[in-house]
Order: sequence, then C-alpha cells, then structure tokens
Amino acid sequence: MTTILYIHGSLSIFAPMQQLRIAGMFREAKRHGWRLHEIDLDASADLKKMLAFWQPVGCLVEGGLATVGRFQPADFSPVPVVYFDTDRHFFPSGIDEVRHDSDATVRAAAAELLSLDLPQYAFAGYYISRDWSRRRAEVFSAAIRDAGRECHVFEPTGGRVRGPGFLGVLEGLRSFVKSLPRPCGLLGANDEMGMFVLEIARDCGIDVPGELAVLGIDNDELRCENAEPTLSSILPDFERSGEFAVRLLARRLSDPGAPHRTESYGIKSVVRRQSTHILRTDDPCVARGVERIRLGLADGVRVTDVARAMGLGLRTAQKRFLAAAGRSIDDEIRARRLARARELLATTDDSVADIAQACGYADERALRYLFLRQVGTSPTQFRHDARRG
Repeated sequence: MTTILYIHGSLSIFAPMQQLRIAGMFREAKRHGWRLHEIDLDASADLKKMLAFWQPVGCLVEGGLATVGRFQPADFSPVPVVYFDTDRHFFPSGIDEVRHDSDATVRAAAAELLSLDLPQYAFAGYYISRDWSRRRAEVFSAAIRDAGRECHVFEPTGGRVRGPGFLGVLEGLRSFVKSLPRPCGLLGANDEMGMFVLEIARDCGIDVPGELAVLGIDNDELRCENAEPTLSSILPDFERSGEFAVRLLARRLSDPGAPHRTESYGIKSVVRRQSTHILRTDDPCVARGVERIRLGLADGVRVTDVARAMGLGLRTAQKRFLAAAGRSIDDEIRARRLARARELLATTDDSVADIAQACGYADERALRYLFLRQVGTSPTQFRHDARRG
C-alpha cells in the first residue's frame, strides 16, 4: 500500500490542532487508498535515514519544522512535500502549502468581541516574533477602527526577531493589561496569550469578563477549559486543513510539473466560554450558574444543580437568574441545549442519537420534539439545510 508521512515537531502531536488535522488527513488518505504514518521529529533528526526506512511517496510537514532551518523541500528531494502554516519570514514562497486564513479568523474574532458593545478593545501579540501574530494585530486593529472604536496593541518584540525574553514579555504584558481603559474586549494572538492575560487579570484583581472580556484563537481545549475563568476561543477548521493537504499531495503526484499552490482553511466555529459571557449584571452568582449550565449540558444539568453552583436556595436562585439574564434557569438550559445541538448538527457527522446525548437528553426523541417545536423542522432536515447553505 502507498505510504505518506505526516511530520511534526516533538510533542506537538498532543496539541488539539494536530489531532484534528490527523483526523482530516486519515479520512482523505483512506479515500485515496493510502497509508498515513505520523512521525515525531526534531531539528536534529536524520531525515534521509527516515525517508529511506519508510520510502514514502510524499510528506506532509508542519511549518514550524521549516522555521528552524531544516525540513525544507531540498532536504526531502525527490519526495514531494506539502507544508502547513509556514512562517513567511523564514520560508517565503515556492512550496505547496495549506495555510490558515488568519485574516478571516481575526475578522470573526473582532465581530464576536464587537457584539459585546464595549468602548475599548485590545490585542495581545505572541511572545515570539512571528509574521502571523503581526498580521493578526493589523487585521484586528483595522476591524475595530472600522467599527469606530479604539484598539490598543501589545507587540512584545517590537517587530524584532529576538525579543526581551519570555519573562520580559510577561512583565510587559502585565503592564499593558493593567493600563488598559476598561471595560475592554481583548483578543489574544492565540489561546496561550489569552491564558496569560487571564492569569494576569486574576492576579491584578481585574474582573473577567465584567471589566475585561478575553478571546483566544485555536480552541486548545486543554488550555481553554482549565483557564480561570474558562477561555472563549475561535476554532479554525483544522480537520479541513488535513484534507486539503492530502489533496494537494495527490495533485503533485499526478502532475509533478504543476505550479505550486496554496490552499486556505477558515474557521469552524466560535466556542463561547465564561471569559466573554457578559451578563448585564454585577451578580457573580448568576455568572457561576451560567457556567454550570455550559459545563453540565452533556450530564443533563438540572435547575437544582445550577442553584447549588450559585450558592443559593432554589427560589432565590431562580429570582436572581431571571432578573440578571432575562429568562429563567430552565429557559437558559433549553436555549443552550438547542444552540449546542444546532452547532453539532451543522459541523459534525455525529448521529442524532449521539448529539442528543451530548446535549443532555436521555434519547433522541426529546431532541426531535424540541427541534420540531422550536425550529419547525427535524434535526435531520436542519442538518441538510445547514450543509446546503
């Protein structure tokens, strides 16, 4: 069977981005009748020996490996290569590549934060000088200015390849966050920067999201779900990127002399968590209740569970929640179940029964009833219409 390799950096296989990419690659490779192996290499690896052992017809390579000066096209010759998300500062052109449409992702992030209708906005750049971080700062600032709002930008390295060092960046970020006029909506260059901002805000006594709403990019669930508060994030369509890469490789194999091509992938969804969930209230009990609903959907969260998370008796919790959110706890649970079901139907191939379980229903009949009553169509028809649109 024909073999292709996916080559990534040390330990990066544990990142959700790589896991989703691999899912897309496996699916598309299977369609071509190819065997896919993932290989964990670092800059010191003997690439020629690895290629001689596996004898692949082609390789898919994470761009970060190209950044460190190895794993460039000449190193693989004559085996064709498709790259993911190279840094143009180190690797300018002349390759087959799949690139994240960072501009579209950042515009979606700006729209998400602008929907909060805050007077000030900010961007926290990556702690290492990278072209994608600088570009995200430019696009975000332009979108905020176009909306008639002010944007503050933290550029850790000042555009230099070598910056002040990691601790120096964190010290600068702390000063930047503390100096921001509030309330403010902040976009991190990625989830890692968003997490650093949340930690600084907590240490400085800045209320999130009341004074500072924070959004990340990549939806790294390990970081996002364990941040305090949990971090909202933009999820790029990493699975699609894996599919695109295999297709580009198939094109190169069928036509070795074809011009080099770049395919772009955009976003899959906005994953909203506590760091941007602004209720027009100063009641922290209600915020805790909303987060308990979000985290407990798959477990069939109940009104009593929410009241317990709020630290209040049932009747008092219901009154406080209604006053703050404008609807009852029951209505909030139903609304979030419906929103989650719609998202899963539109973006996954999971069965209706599995989606019902993920939304906290005992069986799919309850979900079908909810859809017919609230949406006016069946879940299957909704999925069909969403995919067609």
